[in-house]
Amino acid sequence: MDAHRPGYTRPHSEKKVVLLTIGEAAEYLRFHPSTVYRLARRGELPAVKVGKQWRLDRETLEGWLRANSAVTGNSGPSIEAPSG
Repeated sequence: MDAHRPGYTRPHSEKKVVLLTIGEAAEYLRFHPSTVYRLARRGELPAVKVGKQWRLDRETLEGWLRANSAVTGNSGPSIEAPSG
């Protein structure tokens, strides 16, 4: 069934994709924006180029962060909100 036709219901299992800009990703990771840009350009950070701008999926970025902190043995930056 088409999304524009009456009676269409969006499945509940769909997740909302949150795309971050280089600046937003840098703030989230606590990296300098040029570091995020360089890692994205080299393919070391999961990112896509949309036109002339880079976008990073927040959920994929969290997975990348967990995987890379586990490889190095560092706890890395916290991706969970600190508790009280």
